[in-house]
Amino acid sequence: MRHDMAKRKMDELIFNLQHTWNLTFGFMSPVEDPRGPEFDQDDNKAGDIHGICVTNQEQMLYTDDTVKSWGVWIFINYKEVATLFRHDLTSAERGMVEWATAITLVHETIHAISYTTPKSDGTPLQNLITDSPPPYFDMEPAAKVGFSFEACLNGGTSANFLTDEYRLPYGHWFERMWPTLESQYFCEQSVTLTQPDPYDYQEKFPIPVTFYEEIQQKGFWDYMVYRFGHKLFHFRAVKHEIRLNFTVRTKQKTPLKFSTSKPFSVAAVGDEFGATGQHLMIKWEQIHSVYDMQTVEQDLKTASIFSTNLIRSSTTEETFWTQSRQQHQSVQVIFDHLQNMNTSSGDRTASFGQLVELVSIIVRNHEQIISILFGTGPYVQPRMGTPSEQRRRTLLSWNRCISIFIKDCRAQQSINEHHATRLAENATALEICRMRLFTPIITPESIHTGPDFQELALLLRIQQSAAGEAVQCWDQCMQLRAIDGCSLFATFCANFAIFSLYARREQSVADREKILGMFRQEYERFVKLRGRAPRSWAQIFMVWVEFAQNVVRSIRETYQM
Repeated sequence: MRHDMAKRKMDELIFNLQHTWNLTFGFMSPVEDPRGPEFDQDDNKAGDIHGICVTNQEQMLYTDDTVKSWGVWIFINYKEVATLFRHDLTSAERGMVEWATAITLVHETIHAISYTTPKSDGTPLQNLITDSPPPYFDMEPAAKVGFSFEACLNGGTSANFLTDEYRLPYGHWFERMWPTLESQYFCEQSVTLTQPDPYDYQEKFPIPVTFYEEIQQKGFWDYMVYRFGHKLFHFRAVKHEIRLNFTVRTKQKTPLKFSTSKPFSVAAVGDEFGATGQHLMIKWEQIHSVYDMQTVEQDLKTASIFSTNLIRSSTTEETFWTQSRQQHQSVQVIFDHLQNMNTSSGDRTASFGQLVELVSIIVRNHEQIISILFGTGPYVQPRMGTPSEQRRRTLLSWNRCISIFIKDCRAQQSINEHHATRLAENATALEICRMRLFTPIITPESIHTGPDFQELALLLRIQQSAAGEAVQCWDQCMQLRAIDGCSLFATFCANFAIFSLYARREQSVADREKILGMFRQEYERFVKLRGRAPRSWAQIFMVWVEFAQNVVRSIRETYQM
């Protein structure tokens, strides 16, 4: 069915629900069934139902009231949303509850559509018999249109970690397979079909906490869903997953003729994380070790809190460095601890490797946020529009402070060549993100204040003074490099100008060769950065590439090299 036809049909169904069937939304008690007390005994556990869709078929069939009309009601268990009135929820917990409620509303709305959509007889009397099983969807062997729609829309169904009615769910599993043998429990009103049979296994993974905030970002729908499709988790690389195998039992007199095997871990795509099950076990041990933090040294507590907050800030666009004094004190505590560890140099190097891994994680998170805002790849997608100035300023501030943090890491004595290479790669990735947030092309949407704009203004002055005003050029280069967290691009350009000043001095052949060798290394890194830069930076890169080439030409001509 074409998109326009599907949309027209959808609008027609929603209109009929609202105006013909008087669809009404409401809340239900977790211990009282809205259909009446005779249905309460059907619920094995109070509060186990998230929501329900009901009709007034009994009223239409058995009452003598002349003023009556068909109706459909959707009730949401109020315990599902009661937690939103708490003031101690984090943004992720609040988003999790809102998402779960939205899924329940969608699920029950599909049931309402299945009740009111004319079947072969076309009569409301038989359409609204809610005790009859819902229709089978496509070639599925089980009939439960709510879950079928969830699986079609999201690429799977979801289930709470915990189902205790007095607690938050603490998160959700995302289950890939529908329907499974286990799904027969939800479809007891219908016969389980065969060929194809229900799946005899289930694959599930925990939904990342960041997802609940991502889906409330406009960029998620404008870009992620547009690019990867409506199945919400297709764009994610699943790190941890389990598989449950169901064994069919033929001798049991029960409609649920299966038993569950012991779950086992499914390896992640690729080998980056090694043995996934072992990796997950280690992470859980780290989580449980938090309870023993009372006996841990204060330095390690500070480092743990700092790293946790830093990772969180990289996924939620939090300013983080606003409390700069406290954060920089934490950084210094970490560096001092690494330096003064009463262990071997190998242990200190391993500990520093954990810090490098932390940097890699937060930079990857930052890259993902920028990709959602602008689209993947080095070029901005025009249809995404430009993020608000305040949002870009927040991200630029975070970016610059992390750049300072990486420079501090690279200056530590515990660093080895491998760590230095990884930190340099992270610094380059961070600079590409900065370039996508700040454009050197002056437009009404450009940011006209702040350190990024200050760098751009100084680079223009350096260009003008480099030709003849050596003292002024030197002072401007020093001003540029003194900017807190001077960007990688600006550092390259300032170095080119400084090389041009050194080239005019009388030096030995060995010194000139050394300077020229250092210049070539800088120039090669600059060209690599240019290859990954956004299109909006192409013109200013061209200007400074030409400047660098003129410096080399001047050195060679002056000293006939």
